[in-house]
Amino acid sequence: MSAPSPPTLRSQLGALGALLALLAATAGLAYVPLGWFNTVLALSISVAKALVVMLVFMRLRSAAPVIRLAAVAGFLWLGLLFVITLADYLTRGTLAAPF
Repeated sequence: MSAPSPPTLRSQLGALGALLALLAATAGLAYVPLGWFNTVLALSISVAKALVVMLVFMRLRSAAPVIRLAAVAGFLWLGLLFVITLADYLTRGTLAAPF
């Protein structure tokens, strides 16, 4: 089996540009009052950042199918943990102070 080719300078600079643009979008989003939609947009931007890192730096684009499957399983597990945490948070009531 041949070794994977190293990433090109063009792909590295493209990833850098994409991550910097997404960073600027995240920082700019902090100053825009969108209410609850801020959280949705911030999480969407963070997923896009994670995808850029996974595709370029982890080389999932040219990885073996079993490695891609492991990455997808990790993302699904993370999503499940987010859903469980959100369900727990949304079903809790407020407690009165004991004093």
